[in-house]
Amino acid sequence: MVAGAAGAACSGGGDDAGSSPSGSADDRAQAADLLQEGLDAQAAGDLDKAEDLYRKVVELDPDNEYGYYNLGLIEQTTGREVDAEKNYREALRIEPNFTEALFNLAILRTRARALDEAATLYARVTTLDEDNAGAHLNLGIVLYSLGRNDQATAELSRAVALDPSLVGRVIATDPNAPLSPTTDQPQVTSTTQG
Repeated sequence: MVAGAAGAACSGGGDDAGSSPSGSADDRAQAADLLQEGLDAQAAGDLDKAEDLYRKVVELDPDNEYGYYNLGLIEQTTGREVDAEKNYREALRIEPNFTEALFNLAILRTRARALDEAATLYARVTTLDEDNAGAHLNLGIVLYSLGRNDQATAELSRAVALDPSLVGRVIATDPNAPLSPTTDQPQVTSTTQG
């Protein structure tokens, strides 16, 4: 699953006669169509085509958080983490509460050993989505690495309460082990904006 929806996923609000900072209504409508084509290509496994389409989306509608997010997702899954980070940050500039972009950026910041920032990002995810077991798990692991063991234990307990299948991962958590998020796959979404 990837983020977006036809039509409504493009930014810019209602139809105005003229242009807005994110382009004309025609540009936003075209971007919505291209976004859907990109989602279809990505779902079919054609990442090159999807990436090209998402680039066209953000060219036509520079305030389309879904275009940036999906570019970041493709870049993250294909190992281009610096580019992915830039696109997640752009999606978050547009929509600061985009939980999947926050989660995926937190994974990248964890890998870069920017642990304070990763903890802040995971904490934002858990505030926005209290039932996100993966975010609680990864936050707990990062907090252990930062030596904040009491907070880490609380987050890990919350993760297991939400998803009992995580108990093995929590038991395996060792604050002295090399840091590697146990939930390090990017989060994807089928959330639509309406």
